[in-house]
Amino acid sequence: MIKKHWILRDYRHPDEIDLKALCTEFNEYNYNSVLFTVYPRAYDMWTRVAAAINDKHNFKYMMAVRPYLFSPQYLAMLISSFNKLSNDRLMINMVHGHLRQVEDFNGIMYKDYDLESPNERKTYLDNFLFKLINEVKMSVDFNIPEIIVSGQSNEILSIAQKHSANIALWDQMFIDNPANIVKYNFNKVYVSSYVIVANTDEEAFSMLETLPLERRPGVFLYGSKETVKNKIISLGKMGVTDIIFSQCGSNFSREDVHKFLNELTKEKILF
Repeated sequence: MIKKHWILRDYRHPDEIDLKALCTEFNEYNYNSVLFTVYPRAYDMWTRVAAAINDKHNFKYMMAVRPYLFSPQYLAMLISSFNKLSNDRLMINMVHGHLRQVEDFNGIMYKDYDLESPNERKTYLDNFLFKLINEVKMSVDFNIPEIIVSGQSNEILSIAQKHSANIALWDQMFIDNPANIVKYNFNKVYVSSYVIVANTDEEAFSMLETLPLERRPGVFLYGSKETVKNKIISLGKMGVTDIIFSQCGSNFSREDVHKFLNELTKEKILF
């Protein structure tokens, strides 16, 4: 069976997010974790999540980390503080990607580090993770949580194998060449996909066509319930261990996706 996770994204206005209510919702549908995205021009999600932690909930908090926003030392401080608030419920999603121009704020390493090439980003992330894991010293308890390295280039595969043994990809990169991913023998292979479930494949395709062109490649899981179910089963057979789900935006029903995934959980396709 494949573990199911959720990613919180695609909100038009960050101040509209009621994280306490959303966390209750995610817990009710039994997700293993929820991935909270981090953007430099929005509210700090670490602070908001800390205020929403509920010890009665079962899911883990997967915090996205862009290394260009943090130093290894400061990330260690955040991890230690989070573990103090809620021990063993933190996961780190280390994002291997450059900041888009709209997000440009020069970063912690100033503008010389625009990191346009995948190889530059690989080197940066490699050094960051090495320092975090091997060199950071804390005067308080510091237990490094599960790290999932996330990216969309071949360069990221070796970094994930070296530092975490867990990889997260858009579904398309995995589907294009699953053998290339599986050969690394990762402990966990995550894929991420938006979900569109409709009464028929044709109806789902029509819904897909309403999305902007740049969004459509991120939607592998679309179709009737039976079609999407079979796609999920096929991902498991190819070596996927975990899927990070999301609805396609605030105009699409999050609850419909939750209910559908809950049905697959009852069928023991997901857990």
